Amino acid sequence: MQPEELKQLRTARGVSQKEFGTAIGLSAVFIGMMERGEKPIELRTALAAKQWAAGMDRIGLKATDPEERAARKLCEYYGHFPDSETKDGPAWRAYLPVVRLVLDAARPVED
Repeated sequence: MQPEELKQLRTARGVSQKEFGTAIGLSAVFIGMMERGEKPIELRTALAAKQWAAGMDRIGLKATDPEERAARKLCEYYGHFPDSETKDGPAWRAYLPVVRLVLDAARPVED
């Protein structure tokens, strides 16, 4: 596995290096070093990363951030695949401003 493939695998699913590292048992720092080509990507790491990605696709696991979950659902509601790549990253990210606007409107007004 090449560094750019590892990064693409992670970013296509919209997770941070920390979240990805936690999922496969490595630190965010080490994930970054592998993505930049500073450390080799061992076979066991490549296999763990591919297995993680397959599980994400197969069982629909998503990140735990509420804003991201809401943006993904909104993206799906409008008939788009949340993890499809656009020029600005995963499609779900385009819905974050709307999610944040709604959440701000739903917050209680302080006296």
